[in-house]
Amino acid sequence: LLSVEILEERVNDYLTYYETDLVISDIFIYEDSDYYFSVVEEETGRGAIELLVNPYTGNVYPDFGPNMMWNLKYGMHGSGGMRSGRGMMSGRHMSSYDYDDIDYDHAINHEEAYNYGVSYLDKYYDNLQLSQDFIEFYGYFTFHIDKDNKTMGILSVNGLTGDVWYHEWHGNLVEVIEVYNVESN
Repeated sequence: LLSVEILEERVNDYLTYYETDLVISDIFIYEDSDYYFSVVEEETGRGAIELLVNPYTGNVYPDFGPNMMWNLKYGMHGSGGMRSGRGMMSGRHMSSYDYDDIDYDHAINHEEAYNYGVSYLDKYYDNLQLSQDFIEFYGYFTFHIDKDNKTMGILSVNGLTGDVWYHEWHGNLVEVIEVYNVESN
């Protein structure tokens, strides 16, 4: 098992591929799966990408779900400021849409996103509460989920549609390490 410090170094190396200054916001350490790293733009404090890091190999890769599907700037089709490409799956023939002209403003604000998340948890899960802690990404919001006043996971809400995505594949949360305080919330 690699130390968190080594994993942070691996993530920081990965972030050098972006033209924008990106920093680790927080780290979710799971006992039975890859660790989750939330990354923000240093200048704006806005969420950029969500990464998973294998604690045994140190391999870094994009988180599934909203990070890929809903992230308008750094996701599958966004330009993302990468030095050697234009997003995760972009290419010459991938799309004729100009993602550089996209409007990054959300149709719903964080309070509305929070309410969508609360409604979802109330409908499908007992004893889970949505925390007021969130990071606003380009296209969605990611909130912490609490159980018995302790963070136990995350949930994302699409900033355009209000769709909810509960990140239930991560496993049992052991610890959350806050690395960079996002002041925009």
